[in-house]
Amino acid sequence: MEFKDLKKLMGSIWEARALLAAIELDVFSKIHNGINNVPDLSKKCKTSLRGMDALIRYLISAGLIEEKETGLELNKDSLILSSNYPENKLGYFYHQKNLFYKWCRLTEAVKRGKPVSGKFDWKSFILAMNQGKEIDPSLIKSLPFQEEFKILDLGGGPGTFSLLFLQNFPKSKVYLFDLPETIKLNKKFLPKEVLKDKRFKMISGDFLKDPIGSGYDYIWLSSVIHSYGEKEVGKLINKCSLSLKKGGKILILDFFLNDDKTGPPFSALFSLNMLVNTKNGRTYSFKEIEEILKKYNFSNFERIPFQENNSVLIGTLL
Repeated sequence: MEFKDLKKLMGSIWEARALLAAIELDVFSKIHNGINNVPDLSKKCKTSLRGMDALIRYLISAGLIEEKETGLELNKDSLILSSNYPENKLGYFYHQKNLFYKWCRLTEAVKRGKPVSGKFDWKSFILAMNQGKEIDPSLIKSLPFQEEFKILDLGGGPGTFSLLFLQNFPKSKVYLFDLPETIKLNKKFLPKEVLKDKRFKMISGDFLKDPIGSGYDYIWLSSVIHSYGEKEVGKLINKCSLSLKKGGKILILDFFLNDDKTGPPFSALFSLNMLVNTKNGRTYSFKEIEEILKKYNFSNFERIPFQENNSVLIGTLL
């Protein structure tokens, strides 16, 4: 990476921080609500006039706000940053805001080898897991699923993949397992027709401590293993092996490193995210997880690119 690239990289921190400041101050919602000039925004957001003017100048230059004769307006790209917009993505950005403050203490985490302190916002995390994942439904169809099956979406969060399984495989039965906090939120946010669907069931618990059910044809682990250390991952995979039918498959979607751990860059970077946020979490190479899977009678491994930055590792239970 050349010096000019490094300078651009460092400058991106400024851009991200300016956007987060606007989100923290709820600028986009207020403009969407009709407050269309800097003095009124400054008063409503309780900021200095100088500070708000500088922030608005940047947002205009970045193409997120338009300045017209009638005043300031959002455009189609910035609508998702307004709480007044039904399809907003603010949950994702609130989560990124929380992560930013932890990443500011990365040096401390590297020195200590431990996560940094800070309150965990569960609601914004779950919303981010949902809003941040834009999945092409055809990708699900590209995986080796039968038409009729029983699948456990283990640590399934907001149900992003459970919904895709239900939609793409009308004969399937889908079980979503996650912590009580997540299940409680899902009952508020999931569509009513899904909650009433007899093919869908949510199970509340801690998958490292509580029973996860049995007789599954597939177990789907999406963005789960990177939150845990090797011993915990082994314990989890062992539980999966005991819960699958013979010949059943475990499908692990994650940010895998290549076998020599030299990349890809995002997977390596994500390991630092786990350092500042979790006790033992990190990203793993395909080879590392395959070795753990072998210990618990999985074989016939497949590595399937899924979408940008992640892949699916599949193992079949002997």
